[in-house]
Amino acid sequence: MFILLLIVFTVIAFFFIAKGGDSFVNSSVKLAERTGIPKIIIGATIVSIGTTIPEVSVSAIAAFNGSNELAVSNATGSMLCNLLLVLGVALAFSTTIVRRKDFLYKIVICAVNAVLILLFILDGNISIVEAIILMVLFAIFIVVNIIEGYKGAKVLSIEKPIIKNKDESIFILIMEFAVSSFMIFAGANMLVKNICILAEDYLHISSEILGVTVVAVGTSLPELVTAINSVKRNCVSLSIGNVLGANIINGTFLIGMCSFITGGIAVTGLGAVLWSVVAVFLGMIALSIPILLKGKTYKKQGILMISLYVLYLIYLILSVVFL
Repeated sequence: MFILLLIVFTVIAFFFIAKGGDSFVNSSVKLAERTGIPKIIIGATIVSIGTTIPEVSVSAIAAFNGSNELAVSNATGSMLCNLLLVLGVALAFSTTIVRRKDFLYKIVICAVNAVLILLFILDGNISIVEAIILMVLFAIFIVVNIIEGYKGAKVLSIEKPIIKNKDESIFILIMEFAVSSFMIFAGANMLVKNICILAEDYLHISSEILGVTVVAVGTSLPELVTAINSVKRNCVSLSIGNVLGANIINGTFLIGMCSFITGGIAVTGLGAVLWSVVAVFLGMIALSIPILLKGKTYKKQGILMISLYVLYLIYLILSVVFL
């Protein structure tokens, strides 16, 4: 009976995080626009980070609670889920033309970020210095985003918020911001506690495994919704940009922030995380080659990427069974 309650509360936690994250983005953008901040700045900063609020909130709470494995595995697991599952679904149902110039700088930063994560976690520790390096890479991404925006590049997230009433009071916006922030915090706190109890007391598997699977998929719901909508609107290239941007933020800001919170992350038993980073590399190769050579995507790419994700899940299942 108790395990059923844990599952119900986990679903409620996911709802709080997803709904709170969406409201957080909208209220933040409205407040920023009321203060006269240019839309391109909003799109490249507030909304870009806002799409990863679920992942950031869960990993931050996990780091505060000392669940280092969950904090890191949620970050890398979300990167893997975004790239192979979310983007794989989008590509499997639609082909699109992709501007190499817009794609290149994001995939390069993604690749550099993945290499850094792999190097940093090999010794089971992400130090403050390494966290600073990740945060610098995050700052570079934001600056490049802004520069590209001013040059006329389209940023997916800038088109998301729609203000229906420009006369909406500042008080209402602040209240919406406060409520959404509370929902995110409460949902993330509930999720981390439930996942830790489920992993340790009932399923007898590491929180790392749940972090790269259940938690990663749950916190990637905003990106999945964006991908589905992009297929319906025949603009998958926008979903590609959104996923790559989200992955960069997960791998730089999220992991770097968690390391700052804990004064350095010491993590043991990183098998699932290491293989998730390897799978991210393979996914980037599968995504990049057709785009860089032909300037377009193919449905076979999506099928291949989904297959890689399934193979990774099979690896996790086998690792649990034969532990």
